[in-house]
Amino acid sequence: MTPFHDEEHPQEETTGTETLFTLEEAADKWHIRPETLQQAVDDGQLFIIEKGEKHYVTGQAMEASLDYLQELDLMKEEAAANDLIIYLKKKKTKERMEEDPPNGNAGFQAFFENFTHQLQSWNRSIPHGFVKRWLERFFKTIELKKKKEVETEWEERQVSLKLGFMTGQNEMACDFCEVHDHFYPGAIFADVYVDGQLKWIMCPNCLLYCKEQANGSMEQNVRARFHYLAHRLEKEARRARSLAVTEDFQVPSRHEWEAWETASFALREVAASNRDPAEEPFE
Repeated sequence: MTPFHDEEHPQEETTGTETLFTLEEAADKWHIRPETLQQAVDDGQLFIIEKGEKHYVTGQAMEASLDYLQELDLMKEEAAANDLIIYLKKKKTKERMEEDPPNGNAGFQAFFENFTHQLQSWNRSIPHGFVKRWLERFFKTIELKKKKEVETEWEERQVSLKLGFMTGQNEMACDFCEVHDHFYPGAIFADVYVDGQLKWIMCPNCLLYCKEQANGSMEQNVRARFHYLAHRLEKEARRARSLAVTEDFQVPSRHEWEAWETASFALREVAASNRDPAEEPFE
C-alpha cells in the first residue's frame, strides 16, 4: 500500500530512532526561515546528515539549537526590515530629486552652494544656453522653496524674509524707507511674509543696509528697520483716526465730478470707435 502523503506535513525520513527533516521541512515545523537554517549550517552551529544530494537535520539537533536559531532568525528579520526601510527611503529620495529640485534645508543649502560655485567658475566661453538652464533651475528651486515655506509659515504663524530680483522695468515702493524707484536689473529686494502672506516690501537699499551694517546680525538689523516701520505706521494710524473725526476732508465738488464722468464717457466712445474690426464678434 502506498503511504498517505500530507502536503502540509511532508513525509519524514527516519534513521534508527532519529527522525530526519530537510531544511525546508525543519523550517516549516519550527517556524524558522530556511535561510537562517542554512546560515547555521554554514557557521557550523547546526549539523546535517547527507543522504544522496539532500541534506537532513535531526529533530534532536533542532531542539538543541532552537534558542540559537530563533535568536539568529530574529536578527535576520530585523536586518531585513532595516534594509527594506533604507531601500525605500533611498528610492523615495531619488524619485523626489528627479521630480523636483532639492528640498529641505540641507538640500537647499547644498543646491545654493553648488550654484554659487558654478556661477563663480563661469567665464565667457561657457555657452549662454548652459547659463540659461542653470538660471531656470535656480528660479524653479526658489519657487519650490517659497511654496514649502509659505505653507509652513501659515500653519505655524511665522514671519520670513524672501528674496527677489528687480527687473528694472517696474517701480518699487519701499514700505520701510518710502523710496519709489525702478532700481537696476538684478538688484535684490525682499518680501516680508507674515503668516504665509506677503505683508511688506523692502527695497534693495534697505536690504543691503541690513546685510552690511557692522552692528549685529542681518536678522537684528532687519528687526531695527521694523521699529522705524512701526513708528511710521503708528503716525499714519493716528492721522487716519484724526481725519475720521476732526480734521477737514476735501472731496471733489459736484461740478468737478460731473466733468470727470463726461470725460470718462467720451474716452470710452473713442476707444470703442477705434477698435479693430477684426475684433468684432460674429453675430
